[in-house]
Amino acid sequence: MLSRRQFLGGALAAGVRLGVGYALKPRAGRGTHDAYFTQLSQALRAAGIGSPTLIWDKARSEHNLHTIAEQVGQRKHLRIVTKSLPCLNLLEHTAQAWHTQRQMVFNYPMLLTLAQFMPQADLLLGKPLSPVELPNFFSRLSQTQAPAFNAAQQIQWLVDTPETLQTYLQFACAQAKPMRLNIEIDVGLHRGGVPDVATLNTMLDMMSNELLAQFSGLMGYEAHIAKVPNLLHNRAQTEAHAKALYREFREFALRHPASRLVPEQLTLNTAGSPTYRLHIDNPDVNELAIGSAVVKPSDFDSELLSELQPALYIAAPILKVGEFSLPYGAQMVSNLTRAWDVNQRTSVIIHGGEWRAKLISPEGVHPSELYGTSTNQKVLTAAPNFAHRAGDYVFFRPTQSEMLMLQFGTLAVYDQARISEQWPVFPASA
Repeated sequence: MLSRRQFLGGALAAGVRLGVGYALKPRAGRGTHDAYFTQLSQALRAAGIGSPTLIWDKARSEHNLHTIAEQVGQRKHLRIVTKSLPCLNLLEHTAQAWHTQRQMVFNYPMLLTLAQFMPQADLLLGKPLSPVELPNFFSRLSQTQAPAFNAAQQIQWLVDTPETLQTYLQFACAQAKPMRLNIEIDVGLHRGGVPDVATLNTMLDMMSNELLAQFSGLMGYEAHIAKVPNLLHNRAQTEAHAKALYREFREFALRHPASRLVPEQLTLNTAGSPTYRLHIDNPDVNELAIGSAVVKPSDFDSELLSELQPALYIAAPILKVGEFSLPYGAQMVSNLTRAWDVNQRTSVIIHGGEWRAKLISPEGVHPSELYGTSTNQKVLTAAPNFAHRAGDYVFFRPTQSEMLMLQFGTLAVYDQARISEQWPVFPASA
């Protein structure tokens, strides 16, 4: 038999376990939209939108455009990263806000589209175009309605190895086409680019021997700076390392006979949305590449971008709301889950849902980790106080913009509490 002391001790321990269990038990989420998403829902309903839709918040994006322009000022040129904003209307809007025609383009379809529909653009390739696509590009370009576009003056072709450069030089010679060539340098990312000044010297020598080739500058991408764990000042060391490498490549190139332009005439490009603020006062570069910061997907939430606002959302219509239950044969798991977590007692089935995006509204709604994924009808879970029904919307915030924007066909412009326009995006491409 238990003594009184043992009994009281056991009761106390059991009470502690119950208390801890109760404290750990999930609390019900709010289940409603805040004022912003309530108004956005009303705008979508008024516009008759009942399919998954990508939304661009014009006011928030213009805040970002103005903030970036003020931060950079006249100290650097801005080059728009096309793949991050793949919509002609959005690119034109950004170009007007930043007073620039400079675009960075990453593949053949977008290159051809910009040459045709933005014939005033100054284009820099963000990665080398496969040499086998060069003949196709010039052939298609000659067939388009883009007589004002001059490829010899308006395109800088990116080259990253002597072998790639050799194929470009052979093409230029065979087709008698002048080509401006920008050399990609590796400043620490180790994903591509010239690894050392010896290789850079080889490539510049090759350009010196070809009259149709013009060295136009350097491009050094350093996205790794923002991703390096900031331990023991490691991030600051990574930044200093990247800048020192860029300076070494730049100074060597400027001394080489192939560099027939003064530094101000060369395109000395670096950065990206996560790191552009690190180079505003960098004397070794004259151009910053920025794209995603204009709409600030969630992967770009950082201290450096804290002044910018999210401006891109996905609205997914609700198809059905009911009691959450797993398929036949697994109901016991459903029952246990509902008993423990109040936020898994209601099932919210939406149109679509498997995007590179995070569910952000209503608060307290989550993708079901028990029900299988579906790109067509995703199952979410919520508490019984979930306030929305079929025909309402849930909202996601994209983690990135570039490939995701190509999945929706159009971009809904949210302006002054209404959906004012539907802008077409570029055709899907890799």
